[in-house]
Amino acid sequence: MNKILISLMVGVVIGIMIAPDKGSVTIEKITGKKGDDLFDMLSKLVTGVGEKIKENANDLADKAKSTAAEVV
Repeated sequence: MNKILISLMVGVVIGIMIAPDKGSVTIEKITGKKGDDLFDMLSKLVTGVGEKIKENANDLADKAKSTAAEVV
């Protein structure tokens, strides 16, 4: 999952770098509202993925405990 997020960020950076706008316009995009919106979106994505991983790990731990209790 980390590889996906890193690839996404690299893609965004490359997209900004090859954009047809002047450098000053691109910098404004990054530091302005659009940059903040992108940062917020990525933060929510990372937080959501982390929560899902935590839930799956807890479910797996519970199943392991149940299986161990049945075996003993």
